Amino acid sequence: MLSLRRMFVAGAIAVPLALGGAGTALADDYQAQESVAGPWGASTTQVAASTDNDHFGHHHHHGYRHDDDDNGSAFVGTHSAAGPEGAVSEYVIAVADEDGDVAYFRGEDVAGNGGASSTRISATAGN
Repeated sequence: MLSLRRMFVAGAIAVPLALGGAGTALADDYQAQESVAGPWGASTTQVAASTDNDHFGHHHHHGYRHDDDDNGSAFVGTHSAAGPEGAVSEYVIAVADEDGDVAYFRGEDVAGNGGASSTRISATAGN
């Protein structure tokens, strides 16, 4: 049993070390953005995550409201791209507050030579 636990701990430590410590970062907020443009089109991707909703401020996400003073977690990811064949825009939002209220939203809009489509998914609990 002890050797199994040691193997698990060694494996859990080895993965972040192999990835250059990327899996061991501890922070209240995370943000990343990437934009690319070229002869075939352009795209942008943004990701933000927070363990204290102070980072996101006072927002309404598709009907779900969370305040500055909520001690919860939030994740927002967006991606947009356009090129000669069409365009796409998509988002994912997930929030949870200190009261146990949670919400998830996902949407996608696509337009191209063959037509267009739009998708919306949402789920909330406790609010």
